[in-house]
Amino acid sequence: MHKKKILLTDNRGFTLISVLVASLILSVGLLALVRIFSASPLINAVTDRISQSTNYAQDKIEEFRALGYDSLEALITAGVTTDIDTIGHIIREYSLSFDTVDVDLIQMEVECSWQPLSIGGGKKVRFVTLMSKHD
Repeated sequence: MHKKKILLTDNRGFTLISVLVASLILSVGLLALVRIFSASPLINAVTDRISQSTNYAQDKIEEFRALGYDSLEALITAGVTTDIDTIGHIIREYSLSFDTVDVDLIQMEVECSWQPLSIGGGKKVRFVTLMSKHD
């Protein structure tokens, strides 16, 4: 007759070590999720300020373009080349100057900055563009 080996194994549950390892992995994952969700309002605030700053800078560039080259040239000649205004939390600085390479170009620079938040604070958005005399 054939003798069969009978393996005695205990498959009735988990070992204490496997439960501890699984709970450690689970707790590390949950802590990471909690940190992500707690940082999300701050991240949203930073991206909101970036978006607002970009819009304010583009608005000023469009305002300059709507004035036209001759009006901007008159402002620069009169010495009106820089200004600062505040819109909510955002400080917008802008300047006009003749380009250093080609005198038929006017350089328009707009920089929007905001007060520091707890993360990502003290940032700014800067736009620089040129307007040709022959646009």
